[in-house]
Order: sequence, then C-alpha cells, then structure tokens
Amino acid sequence: MAVTVTSDGTPRHAIAASAENIRINTYAKYQPEARELALRLDAYILDPRNPVGFFIEPGPGILCVRDADLGGWVCSTTVVASAPKKEVRLLK
Repeated sequence: MAVTVTSDGTPRHAIAASAENIRINTYAKYQPEARELALRLDAYILDPRNPVGFFIEPGPGILCVRDADLGGWVCSTTVVASAPKKEVRLLK
C-alpha cells in the first residue's frame, strides 16, 4: 500500500483566511484495502482534535477506481484546509 498527498487546485485567499484543497490518494492491490486506508486517513484528518493550526472541512467524498497501469486500485479523498492570516501561536 502507498499514500500520496498533493495540492488539488488553486489556493483560495480572502481578507481573513487562506484555503487550499488537499487530495489524498491511497494505492493497494485490492479495492477494500485501498478504500479502508482512505477512509481511516479521511476520518483522522477530519477529527478536529488532530490537525493543529488549520480548520479542515470535508470534500466531496471518496472515489475508488481500478488502476490499469499499476494493476491495483486507487482511492482518493479531498479535504479543504484553511487557516487565518493572523499570527497564531501554537506552542508556549
């Protein structure tokens, strides 16, 4: 199994915050393995107790397709990460 995390599109900027779509792809030989890993990563990232300094919103859901080039499955999920433009002190 493997995981890639990439930017998915143009960042959005507003007066008070910046946001960017983040795509998480999981790769596995079998579809249930790739899907379960994608679901676990999506759940972990969306849990507000885990990410520090960002507000994470869910994307459109999880998509799984067969990868003919690699001979396995790819599952993808997207989240939106945003942060205020003001300085935030994370550590004391």
